Amino acid sequence: MILLLIMAKIIFSVGFSAFIFYDSTCRDLNGFFFGALSLALCIAGIFDIIDFKFLLITLYFSYMLFRPKEEMVYCRRCFKKKIKTKTYCPHCFDFDKKILADELRLLTVFSFDRESVEDNKKS
Repeated sequence: MILLLIMAKIIFSVGFSAFIFYDSTCRDLNGFFFGALSLALCIAGIFDIIDFKFLLITLYFSYMLFRPKEEMVYCRRCFKKKIKTKTYCPHCFDFDKKILADELRLLTVFSFDRESVEDNKKS
């Protein structure tokens, strides 16, 4: 019975860590860090160093609280989820030219024209 409980905890821990890894990768966070952290803490919970149920509830709500809360859309190339405002897909690194053009336009609007600044210094 104890072996069955440990196996269930291991399966649930791996599934939970895979969810954290996939969701953090889609949201352009460091998926390896969050996945490894949740797996390490779940392993500590499996061996009863920390209460397993309390640990999972704490990990889940802390991740949901601190992850970026932006709209998710599907990439037009690989059909995996990405944040709508990101210029590239974190899975296939396909650039969204419309968002990139908008950001470049904003850079040109807010950047200073060197010639006009130099003309003001001369006068």
